[in-house]
Amino acid sequence: MLTRIAALAAQYPGLSVEASKGVFRIVIPDALRTSHEAHFGEVTRAFFEQIRHPASRPGWENANLLSKYFTTTAGTKLSETQAVGKPIARKTR
Repeated sequence: MLTRIAALAAQYPGLSVEASKGVFRIVIPDALRTSHEAHFGEVTRAFFEQIRHPASRPGWENANLLSKYFTTTAGTKLSETQAVGKPIARKTR
């Protein structure tokens, strides 16, 4: 871990590890931290880049996308039925 953090510190200045009594703490300087909203934007841009250029998507991501798709579609289907299995009446526009 220490070797890997040291390697990452070259790319992310200030990244370090503090060790105390067998407990390791990874220190991320404020300059490298982002808000939830900023991180969401970064992830969204990366996702759209992968949509534009599918070959850029890491191979492991394909299984993750299929799992997320199944989970969200199954959840949507479940949300459209009541606990007793009757469909929920939907308003029409």
